[in-house]
Amino acid sequence: MTVASEAQTTVLEQLFEMKLQPQRWPGDGKSPEPSPKASPGSRVGEYIASGEGTLEGPQLKGTIRWDLFENRDRKSVERTDMFGVIKTNDGAEIGIESFGLFQPSKTDKEKWEHRATVRFASTDERYAWLLPILGSMTGTFDLQTFVHHYRVYA
Repeated sequence: MTVASEAQTTVLEQLFEMKLQPQRWPGDGKSPEPSPKASPGSRVGEYIASGEGTLEGPQLKGTIRWDLFENRDRKSVERTDMFGVIKTNDGAEIGIESFGLFQPSKTDKEKWEHRATVRFASTDERYAWLLPILGSMTGTFDLQTFVHHYRVYA
């Protein structure tokens, strides 16, 4: 992805792709009192879902547990906050937070598009390079399968 302006051109490096599958959400009948699994405390918006997923990229591979919060009306743009814990294939744990917006896709009525800002946290020295990064995340949520597909850039 390239972002251009009169003053400069910035090339964003893809860190990884994520595929997220919800396991619990309010009203799903699996959890009498649904509550976030990966993030402590309350967040902005309504708790929507928790789940697991996978991620793969040139420098990061592993799994993720995540929680999603939204201010929603299912008609227009919605603010979202996602919080999670990445477990890398080499055993590190990395916190991930994204703050963004969902909106209905203009080209596919069964999908919502998502754009967000991403930041990371870790005490593992091997991943200290992530700490100063303010990343960008783009992707989609499929209303039929409930699967999220995202790409994260730095």
